[in-house]
Amino acid sequence: MVVAKRRLTGALAERIRHLLDERGAGVAWLARETGVHRVTISRIVGGVSRDLPLSTLTAVATALGVTVGELVDDLPPD
Repeated sequence: MVVAKRRLTGALAERIRHLLDERGAGVAWLARETGVHRVTISRIVGGVSRDLPLSTLTAVATALGVTVGELVDDLPPD
């Protein structure tokens, strides 16, 4: 399942970067924690990925200690 074919906005990438910064972590750490390839995580954090499978979004949220809802709520529409 792909999250509503919604383009990842800079706001989501920024939110993920902020959560990583709070933990003193980076892309490599998030890749290890999620089991998602480092390049994919880099594209997500950079706001380059256009579609994000729900399983990946869930893994990212879990690794960052938030729910998927907390991660995506109140993001501006594309």
